[in-house]
Order: sequence, then C-alpha cells, then structure tokens
Amino acid sequence: MVIAGGQKDTRTMAAVSQEPAAGEDAGTYPLLWSKSLEKLRKNKKGKDGSDKLLRFDDAAYIAWKVIAWKRCLTTCKSFSSLKSNEAEALGFLSKGWIENALALPDSARVKRVEKQAIGEGLGFLSMTFRLSVSYEGDEVATDLPSRLILKVPGVYEQGFEAIAKETDCYRREEGFYRTVLPILGQHRCKMRVPKLYSSEVVQGGVRILMEDLGPLGYAVNQIDGLSFNQVKPFVVMAADLHAIFWDGRVEVPQCVAKATDSRTFIKRFNTSFVEKYDEFLATGGLEAFNVGIDKREILEIAAKIKESAGVILEWVSERAPQILIH
Repeated sequence: MVIAGGQKDTRTMAAVSQEPAAGEDAGTYPLLWSKSLEKLRKNKKGKDGSDKLLRFDDAAYIAWKVIAWKRCLTTCKSFSSLKSNEAEALGFLSKGWIENALALPDSARVKRVEKQAIGEGLGFLSMTFRLSVSYEGDEVATDLPSRLILKVPGVYEQGFEAIAKETDCYRREEGFYRTVLPILGQHRCKMRVPKLYSSEVVQGGVRILMEDLGPLGYAVNQIDGLSFNQVKPFVVMAADLHAIFWDGRVEVPQCVAKATDSRTFIKRFNTSFVEKYDEFLATGGLEAFNVGIDKREILEIAAKIKESAGVILEWVSERAPQILIH
C-alpha cells in the first residue's frame, strides 16, 4: 500500500487484502477486509457515486482490526489440534452424564446425543457445543429439552486461556448462574437468561449445561451492527436487571467481583491508564487518530483522570449504585 497525502487508496488496500498469509483461513481474512471496506465505502460515496479516498485514521482503524484478527488466526492452535482437544475435553460426555445433569426419572432415558461445536475458537473463552438430544422410555415427559448448550474450559488460544485464569471467569460465570440468576427470578427480571441444568468445577474451569436460547435469537454481523429497534429490547432488559440492585435494597452477591478487584477489567483499565499515561502524552493524546476533539481538551481531561484515578475507582466500586456488568 502507498500512502499519499495522508490517505490510502481503497482499491490498493482491497488488492492487498486478497492475499492472506500461508496457512490462514482462506476465507476469513479477506472477508473481514471486504466487509469493513464495503461499509466505509457506502458511507463515503461522492455525489457522483464514485469512491472517495479513505482518511488516514479510517485506514488505520481497518488495518488495526485486520491485524488483530490475523494474529488470532495465526496464534490459534491448529484445526487438527483443536479437534483432538475437543475429543479429550468431552471424554466425560455420555448418555448417563446427561441423564444425571437433567435429573431424569427412572422411566426416561437418553436415546441419542449429537453435538455441534459453536464458535470453534474465535471469540469464545469456553469450548461451546450445542447438543441435540432424543429420549426413550415408558413415560417420557414432553417438556424435556431437545437441544442444550454445553460449555467446558477452552483450549483454543493461549491468550484466551491466560485471560480466563487471570480473571477467574469460569468460576465467576458459574457464580452468576447459581447465585445471581435465582435473584433475578425472584424479582421477575425481564432479562431472558438460559436455565441452568448443571454446573461443576473441573480442572481448568467449569462445565455448564444450560438451556439453548438459539431459536429465540438471530446472528448479527458485528461490522454492520444493529438498528435502533433491534437494540431497544436489550437496553430495556438491561435496565430492568440493573434496577434490581440500583438502590441497594438487594445486595450484589459476593461472587460478583467489585471494580477494585484485580480480576476485573475496570481495575485493569484504571491501573493501565496511570501506568501508560506518559506514553499517552507522548502521542499528543493519540492525536494521529483525529477523533474530532481539540487536543488541549483531550490532554486536560486525561490529566484529571490520572490525578483522580484512585478516587474514581473507589467511587465506582463503593459509592455509586452497584450494578452488574459483563
């Protein structure tokens, strides 16, 4: 790619994007490029319908997204290795295990189980599977679930495994289903959360068997995003969930880490900003990204945040209304 006058020609970028490195997924890498470029082009058409050149910050943003994705693809374990790890991780899975997890009566048995991997390593800390289950027996209840979601400790990518360990995310997720979910039910929260059938702590994390809400939802292209009408019901449900704990009448359970806990990203972001403050200043407040705010104003705000970082963290953790965040 050639930079001229602080801009990059989208046609040159598109041509480069068609050449993923050897060993990468031949479809994922160029697809990410083409989708990102397609959306930016749509928003930057000239009056005559021709493509306008991207600003440098637009090009930098696309490059950052693709490089991050590329690194994930190249550092993830090989496909054959993933399948071997999946087989090992699911060595416990049997008809009897599902029968016990669902607490089936003696009159009903699991006849057949089929599994399908979901996500296959990109964007998931856990290995996640959809189980299709059929039953047999003298008296098989009609309300038994035909589809289930099974989550087991992930072995997809070393960076993800490190995050899972540092944030204790598996135990915290189990704590949500075992401790927080009953509270939401008591207060008739509108947030639709999958029913928990079974959870158990195992080496490396937690196994969770839950209701499959797949038929109630739909897949979303993260590049295109959602419309206002699509987002609205989720915002309403989130507000209903926050309202339960907002005024302090219902205490947030101990299994939920506070903002001051080193396992949380709030604490990590707070600490990281202070540690990287000098680098932030050296970049002129990330001036190259041209976010549309005066540089002096950015640096003034940053100085106040650094000076009050400890107070901000304490206020968020102890004095502000306590709510659940993901």
